[in-house]
Amino acid sequence: LEREQLAERVKDNMYTLAKMGRWLGGQSPLGFDGTRKYYIDENGKERSITQLKRNEDELKIVKSIYTKYIEEKSLSQVSKWTLTNNFKGKNGGNIDKSAINVILKNPVYVKSDEKLFEYLSENNYEICGTPNGNGMLRYGKDSHNIVAVSKHKGIIDSDDWIKVQKIMEKNTEKAPSIGK
Repeated sequence: LEREQLAERVKDNMYTLAKMGRWLGGQSPLGFDGTRKYYIDENGKERSITQLKRNEDELKIVKSIYTKYIEEKSLSQVSKWTLTNNFKGKNGGNIDKSAINVILKNPVYVKSDEKLFEYLSENNYEICGTPNGNGMLRYGKDSHNIVAVSKHKGIIDSDDWIKVQKIMEKNTEKAPSIGK
């Protein structure tokens, strides 16, 4: 019972931090590096916070992937293009179809605005923050998805990001995943 209560408290705390637009750790997305900042809280304790810092070389790759996907409308074609141009991912590996899929669906790159908020709310996301051109951070799964405005600047216009999402939805309907 105690373990369950502890797990529940940790989960609630993570959702609270996510609603504030805080990066919760883990592998930072392509285009950003996680940097740790230290501060003193109201009780005089030293605390740390991880923030996303722009990585300009990687962001050029991300912008190119979005542009190429809008042009080609195919994950396979974009994947071939990234291999041909020898683009590398976060850990030095090739950027394959699944990595491109993750990049294209991730709202961390999009500039927040009213149109984006409307699109996300139509797709059952709880939205936190006010649109200001900053990127978005996503947290949660299943029925409790949160998207919050973060402190880093977005790089992809919301119109382009929404266009990519709609193309991907259409492609999923054409060729649904049937498993192995």
